[in-house]
Amino acid sequence: MIYTVKRIEEDLDFGCEERPKGMPVMAIVTFTNSSGEEIKIKADNKKVTNQVILANLPKLKSINLQSIEAIGDFVLCQLPNCDITYPSNLIASYSSSANKVFDFASNPKRKVYFTISQDVLDKAGTQEFINKYSAHLKDDSSSFSKYNPVKWK
Repeated sequence: MIYTVKRIEEDLDFGCEERPKGMPVMAIVTFTNSSGEEIKIKADNKKVTNQVILANLPKLKSINLQSIEAIGDFVLCQLPNCDITYPSNLIASYSSSANKVFDFASNPKRKVYFTISQDVLDKAGTQEFINKYSAHLKDDSSSFSKYNPVKWK
């Protein structure tokens, strides 16, 4: 089944009181499925995503992914004009099938699947990201072949 994000709203349902200081902002994400049915879920703001796929975007000038702390699949291909700001505090991988975050400290065998093209590999920031997180990244150049990924590891 394919789901499409229809809207993301802040959850303002705190009764008659405001959100206490330090409490995470909650979001309500509304999806529609291929049958047109609406589904709503609450999600807290933990900087977690299943995947980021940015591919074949020659006009993209910059992308800031700095706030991501956990991710499952990370695909950056054919972004020749893009200045990429990589996650600066990647601490976990995310498994959508388990709907669980696996922190690297407790689960050192867990990896983020990282797929890149040559133009992305050639960027200085990419090398820095790979050097910093290489123990937690797995080359996934066999996937997304239509975007000409390269082996980086």
